[in-house]
Amino acid sequence: VYAPNNISVLQGVAGNSASPTVQGTTPISFLITAVSPSNASITINAQGVLNVANTSAVGIYQVSVKATNLIGNATFTNVYTITVTAPPPPISFLTDIKPLILARCGNCHTGGAQSLLSDYNTAKNSISAILNRINLAAGSPGAMPSGGPQLSQTERNLFQKWNTDGLKE
Repeated sequence: VYAPNNISVLQGVAGNSASPTVQGTTPISFLITAVSPSNASITINAQGVLNVANTSAVGIYQVSVKATNLIGNATFTNVYTITVTAPPPPISFLTDIKPLILARCGNCHTGGAQSLLSDYNTAKNSISAILNRINLAAGSPGAMPSGGPQLSQTERNLFQKWNTDGLKE
């Protein structure tokens, strides 16, 4: 028995199951009898741990395993599910950040003498200051948006991920 009986990994990242709980005469050997759809990057080790290599294609894979000991064998059909998902696309200025700036920062930062944060280069070059100021508690000196509620954690995380992802336009 595998508990849990599934794993989800991002494409490009390796993963493995927990060891199965087994009952019976030892030693027990394990063999994958089927992976549906076929995926050669899914293997099993001597302890019955299922492995998915970082080269696996995106998909949902059902794994069947045969356990064998001196007395006989048993096949467990679709005993484990491995889901390999595509990584989320990187955060980009045009798709993710600019609309947020216009919606939450636009009253002060989209024209006139103020910094034009809706401009990619200005926002990119100001990311450290932006992150600092949006993470200050609402009402703190220098906190942004000025006089308004703090950005939600999700909105602040978006700016942080944009920075982490390489400030893509």
